[in-house]
Amino acid sequence: MVATIHLRRAVSDDEIERISGDNPGWQVERNGDGSLVVSPNATEYSPKNAELTAQLVAYAKRAGGKAFGPDAGFTMPNGALLSPDGAWVAADRWAALLPHDRKKYARIVPDVCVELVSPSDRKLRVRRKVENYRRFGAGYAVYIDPDERASRALGEPPEGFALDLDAIYDA
Repeated sequence: MVATIHLRRAVSDDEIERISGDNPGWQVERNGDGSLVVSPNATEYSPKNAELTAQLVAYAKRAGGKAFGPDAGFTMPNGALLSPDGAWVAADRWAALLPHDRKKYARIVPDVCVELVSPSDRKLRVRRKVENYRRFGAGYAVYIDPDERASRALGEPPEGFALDLDAIYDA
């Protein structure tokens, strides 16, 4: 079950960090309007996410840059705090961030953002999230539905980047 919680005021980054720490097993994101989206982590999908992260790490080792798993949060231009299931940021863009800007929720839109649809997700919400990554400036955003063995990619992948979708589906 995914829940959207509308609050009287936007929750700060520090408050999100505390909420996340107090509720292990749940992912907490903030929409641009300040509402929170809370969703459970699905054990069944953990191997699929691990495979996705492994592929991103392998790419980062070849091409440079930084790979991220679903525990990383990024602050979007509209103030949303989103955690893609997998992400990659080019080395030059990561290096341009000040050290204190890397500590919590980096104010950067990853070059690659990938979302895996889990049983608790609403597919339309995940599709919109992927579209928003592109709108916010991601060069390549991918929607993967392992149950349907389907994907949708928006934008152009970085040079030499390709996901082995079958490995993700079958993990």
